[in-house]
Amino acid sequence: ALFDRLHQPFLLWWGANPGRLSIGGHSAGAHVAALLATDERYLVAAGLPAGTLRAAIGMAGPYDFLPFSDDDIKALMGPAKGWPTTQPVNYVDGHEPPMWLAQGLDDTLVGAHNARNLAAKLRAAGTDVETREYTSIDHYKLIAALSAPLRTLAPVREDMLDFLARHDQPRELARRQQRVFDVDMRVDEGRRDIQALG
Repeated sequence: ALFDRLHQPFLLWWGANPGRLSIGGHSAGAHVAALLATDERYLVAAGLPAGTLRAAIGMAGPYDFLPFSDDDIKALMGPAKGWPTTQPVNYVDGHEPPMWLAQGLDDTLVGAHNARNLAAKLRAAGTDVETREYTSIDHYKLIAALSAPLRTLAPVREDMLDFLARHDQPRELARRQQRVFDVDMRVDEGRRDIQALG
């Protein structure tokens, strides 16, 4: 509902193109972004056509975190029978936009298994997904590394912008280009292997 009320005014205020829409978030925001990316019912309900999203960004997000152990989280998520519907990993079906998942390996709040499990599910469904894991980065440093004074902590901003630049196009074209990119990477790796042997 919040996305429904805010997305058009927000896009107009920033002068953004609604046909080039990517979403992202950190922690709980990453959870929301992942739900929007994996379950298009939310976007359709907001009046956006399926396939609107060009890309999705998730930073230190909880995507696969059952069973709940914290009483506050249990109360927040409602009756237990509905808990599986809170997990983005359960909605993956191959219709997702390309996704970039970042994780700090020193994160003690949101375990790395969340990004790893979602990435594995996305790959199995044929969705383009990139993961980045940063050593010596915790839950807070991951988002802090986007700020100008702290960008030396980890190349989070550069990695994210590189991903977005490669996916700033219609989804089907992006998928075709990603396959070409993957082939080019394998060719380059083969060349390096040959050079190393020589």
